[in-house]
Amino acid sequence: LFWDTIVVKYCIFFWGVRLRILVVDDSDEMRLIQKSILVELNACTDEARHGQEALTLLEKDPPFDLIILDIDMPEMGGVETLIRIKENEATKSIPVLMCSTACNKEIVFETIRRGAKGYIRKPFTTDSFVRRVESVLAEGEGAGS
Repeated sequence: LFWDTIVVKYCIFFWGVRLRILVVDDSDEMRLIQKSILVELNACTDEARHGQEALTLLEKDPPFDLIILDIDMPEMGGVETLIRIKENEATKSIPVLMCSTACNKEIVFETIRRGAKGYIRKPFTTDSFVRRVESVLAEGEGAGS
């Protein structure tokens, strides 16, 4: 994990790479918290309030480096959104980090089986959130990579 973090920060510092991250959560406060933390990583963030809004945004402008996706949302939840993202040729290579207050192991395993790269439980600390995001980004599978 230490070297993964160094690689991500090295790329940002020396090449001016700005990460593009989509934050999908129905809570205005949670989107604000996540975006505030991501700014510290020099990331450009876009946001969506539910899965359908995220899919519309991805259809219009797909090259994201990471999607942080809440599981429990109105209109279209995180699991269905994840399935749609992974079925779409234009978006299937974008890594997805699931984020939720729920800790239902079956749902977590289902999202991993369906292509999510990880899971973080809310509430989280800034450090644990940053470590998880950096770990997923260090895998280097984003569309913008």
